Amino acid sequence: MSHNPTATADNNLDVATRDDMTASAVLSLLLATDYQGTWTRAEIERELSGSRVEVQDALAELRATGLIHVHDELVFSTRAARRMDELDM
Repeated sequence: MSHNPTATADNNLDVATRDDMTASAVLSLLLATDYQGTWTRAEIERELSGSRVEVQDALAELRATGLIHVHDELVFSTRAARRMDELDM
């Protein structure tokens, strides 16, 4: 068995951890105060430089848990997510 010294840290993370990190990054992006708060799916994928599948899975999870709204290609955070962010939770 060979060891690849150039492997990134992400390659060593389990799938659930990578999924959580992607979901967290998406929500952080949507809650960023220096932006309008509405993004397209494609903009999120480009900004995070993640795989399309990982980003789409994160969007589905965040939508199912009530933290984002998705309308066609537009994505934005819910009031509950914004309030949670205001409370620094």
